[in-house]
Amino acid sequence: MFAGSKYFFTARLCNFLGGCSTSSQAGINVVNFQIPTVKILGSPSRTLSRQFPLSINSDAYVMGCDDAIKSYRGLEYTWSLSIDGVAQPSLVSASVDETKFTLGAYQLAVDTSYELQLTVLSTASQKASSASVQIFVASGVIVARILGGSTQ
Repeated sequence: MFAGSKYFFTARLCNFLGGCSTSSQAGINVVNFQIPTVKILGSPSRTLSRQFPLSINSDAYVMGCDDAIKSYRGLEYTWSLSIDGVAQPSLVSASVDETKFTLGAYQLAVDTSYELQLTVLSTASQKASSASVQIFVASGVIVARILGGSTQ
């Protein structure tokens, strides 16, 4: 069966005496259930220092019926950041572009591993796919600044 096609069925039933009957029925419409393809661009595991902002880009699309054209329309993005499977709802993206997740510097805890998950829903098919990336926040370098240290 092919997406976008309508099929009609005819059934013929005969009994043991040889009497037969035929019936035709309007068939079914085959719909293409578009499942989004979701990618988080870059390495699946990252380390960054707390003093730097976090910026993650994604690529999500559904393929057309002929699998030749990518469509970026009708997609809903949901980003979630978690520690050991526990969601961190206070850490939300500052980006106005829903395909990107950004956080300012000093918003993540040092020596902590986070999982950032992106779930993309196709509004046409109500099917969703997810991708995730692991983020480890390393402690930064300590720089001493001594006032008057160059003169005695």
